[in-house]
Amino acid sequence: QSQPPAYSHPQQPGYPPQQNANYPYQQPYQQPYQQPYQQPAGYSAAHAPHVVVVANQPLQGPLPDDYCTFSILNTIFCCFWIGIFAIIRSQAVRDAIARGDRQGAERASAEALRLNKV
Repeated sequence: QSQPPAYSHPQQPGYPPQQNANYPYQQPYQQPYQQPYQQPAGYSAAHAPHVVVVANQPLQGPLPDDYCTFSILNTIFCCFWIGIFAIIRSQAVRDAIARGDRQGAERASAEALRLNKV
């Protein structure tokens, strides 16, 4: 008995017919050999650039209020759009505190309070 022909997709208009659906086995790709990295002559670790890490100190004293609860309640019960902007400014207070920026935190806190009182 003869075996059924291998399955192939029907001929599509505008495309050339398939010649051979049974592709030969191909060897897996082998990456060419690369030599390990060599440091340039005259280079030493003593001449490497230095990295300085500056960590922000936490803010001392009373922190500015972020009025987040006030902003959320204002959004739910009063004015939705102004409340959304007040929540954004409340988050800006928290971000400024995390950065260690007291002036930015106080400015954003005053603006969040002003938006909540509108």
